[in-house]
Amino acid sequence: MKHVGRPLRRPDDAVHLDGRGGFVADVAFPHQLHMRVVRSPVACAKLVGVDTEPAYALPGVVAVLTADDVAHVPPIGVRLSTGASLERFLQPVLAATMVRYVGEPVAVVLADTPAVAEDAAELIGLELTPLEPQLTPTDSDVSASDPLRGNEAATVFKAFGNLNTAFHRAERIVEVDLAWGRDGAMPLETRGLVARWDGASETLEIWGAGRAAHWNRDVIAEVLDLPRSAVVWHTTDVGGSFGVKGELYPEDMLVAYAARLLGRPVRWIEDRREHLLAANQARDIAASARAAVDSSGLILGVDLIFTVDQGAYVRTEGTMVADLIAAMTPGPYALGAYRARGHLKLTNKTPAGSFRGAGRAEAAFIRERLMDAVAHRTGIDPMELRRRNLIDPSEMPADRGMETLGSAVTYDSGRYQSLVDATTRRFSLDVVRRRAQHRRAQGELVGVGAAFVVDAAAPAGYEHVKLSVDRRGTVDVITAAAEQGQGIRTLLAQIVADIVGVDYRRVRVTAGDTVQIPFSAGTLLSRSSAMVGTAAQHAAEALREKILAAAAAMLSVPADKLTIQGGRIRQADRHFGAILDLGELAAALEPGPSQRVPHGFALDADGSVTTAMTTFPYGLHVAVVEIDRDTGLVSVPSVYVGYDVGNAINPGLVEAQLVGGVVQGIASALHTALGVTGTGDPLRANLADYAMPTAREAPGVEVLLIEEAPSPANTLGIKGAGDAGLTGMAPAIAAAVDDALGVVGFARQLPVTAADVMRELKARVPLPLALVGAA
Repeated sequence: MKHVGRPLRRPDDAVHLDGRGGFVADVAFPHQLHMRVVRSPVACAKLVGVDTEPAYALPGVVAVLTADDVAHVPPIGVRLSTGASLERFLQPVLAATMVRYVGEPVAVVLADTPAVAEDAAELIGLELTPLEPQLTPTDSDVSASDPLRGNEAATVFKAFGNLNTAFHRAERIVEVDLAWGRDGAMPLETRGLVARWDGASETLEIWGAGRAAHWNRDVIAEVLDLPRSAVVWHTTDVGGSFGVKGELYPEDMLVAYAARLLGRPVRWIEDRREHLLAANQARDIAASARAAVDSSGLILGVDLIFTVDQGAYVRTEGTMVADLIAAMTPGPYALGAYRARGHLKLTNKTPAGSFRGAGRAEAAFIRERLMDAVAHRTGIDPMELRRRNLIDPSEMPADRGMETLGSAVTYDSGRYQSLVDATTRRFSLDVVRRRAQHRRAQGELVGVGAAFVVDAAAPAGYEHVKLSVDRRGTVDVITAAAEQGQGIRTLLAQIVADIVGVDYRRVRVTAGDTVQIPFSAGTLLSRSSAMVGTAAQHAAEALREKILAAAAAMLSVPADKLTIQGGRIRQADRHFGAILDLGELAAALEPGPSQRVPHGFALDADGSVTTAMTTFPYGLHVAVVEIDRDTGLVSVPSVYVGYDVGNAINPGLVEAQLVGGVVQGIASALHTALGVTGTGDPLRANLADYAMPTAREAPGVEVLLIEEAPSPANTLGIKGAGDAGLTGMAPAIAAAVDDALGVVGFARQLPVTAADVMRELKARVPLPLALVGAA
């Protein structure tokens, strides 16, 4: 039975449906301590002193740590960067002389119970001298309140072609100014970490999310002056991640440090308010883009300047988001010239990191809004304009003349025009547009918008997978990749099952291992299926050869005459005859009195993959919006997505990723935002104020999975799909809102709010004559 390409159920679904999952909040040990973080209540101030005595007076308080206690612990470094020097912009684990955002850690309390830790934290006194916060990015190089750091952490520059020539040849120049407000991932489960120091073995065990477990382990080992092998990271189940969990935060370092210092297990689980104040935030960009356009609507060149509000510090992902914005803005279009200049600006807000679709979603918003503006100025249908500018398949692989995340931006494969045609046919998009036009003619505010996206996935790196067979015939797979809801256990089981010749339910996958798999680049940017899947393929092929060789020795039949089906080995050219169960073969190979096959045939194998290539999945997003005239509320009843993933190992899981991404994209475009007041206080510090969409706001999503352009970057042809549903939703919704209102360029700033829409609707309604006279 073939497994790859089928929408098989995840074997581990029952664990979560039955409530048997093991999340970090479920990890507990006798005599553990609970950590509570004391955070800055202001956005910018000099930290004069921290009074810990009242906290120590509370029974059950074991320790209080301030900056003086951890002065030798360095700031957490950068995991993903373009080489810019960022040391002076890194965040200390505890503030020492200044606080730079509301929620910055100043001290931690360690107590016997969570309640005592929380009560003690409230007793700690902070002596602060408030300073004027910097709340918007500025062109000034010097900050009046923070003169030693300045206002800009880094710049990003990318370019190809002759931009001057492109703009000189242009018949018209089209420019757009855009902004996307601050947002962030809001997983069901907040951040948390548990650490336990074993003095007898001198080992520090850690339990938590595994997005970057290996890098986190190495940093903690270095800071605590431990060998790498003395730090063991146990990856737990994750209740949503979306880029915000699994990175190394100051709180994580403090948990590990305290566990080693005090010799007792330490547990920290943040509450929702802390998450909204202190977890990595994202987006918050402003951009100005110009397009040089010829008489036929071809885009000759694009010039982009953008700013990313980084917040108070640079965290582990460094300049990754800005780098991806600059690299991915050209998208699927055959530009002759391009230039991008990005600025990473510092403000007194919560530091920014990654959020699902990091950099790619922002790039798509800039590019597709620019394309819509060009369509309006030229009078060309928006979809036709896109068709004219798409890169031709004959140009693949397409070298964009830039680099990002350590590898060249060379589109691996793509049949962009074919995908547009197939999506249009499948969902009758011409009919969808005509229906919207008819409804508008009847007075309804209905619009349709589209966006074409190219994602970057599976960046250059290394992965390793181990396989073995036990005496029950179970194939064990060990990988460093973390299960974060993407279904990596199921994907690997399907790949291995087909090659080895067993049912996928007989494949047992251990994910997030940092001991047997000592190196990994992490679970991010949709790299698991492509990178880890390919390593598993190599290991499975080697294991199959070993199985057949051992069976050949045991059955006295040439290996090339044998096959494996359903976990049983038999002669390929016979329906009858000797049959050997895979478990029986494994048992015969085990050392001991029952060993029946000579040494050298152990049923285990390793597979690894190293690549310098990135994959570039692509797709078309089409959104239908409806606007309520009385309230200005925008709803999205229907979304259509056509997406090429190269090779869908499990189409059901891919489609689930797409649908989830669509809903998350709608949230960012219409609902969610993390703004601050004029003094830097968060506007939204709970889920009553932060407008999370519910099932009621979720649209009907129709998905067309396409596998026309397998990636040459890996032997399985996988492109990746983890961010697929989200990246195109913001520009598609923005275009649909413009269409519904009949105002091109209305949706220049995200999220689009009901207040914005009502202002536009009221501005176009004439005042009654009586009111005009009264005015």
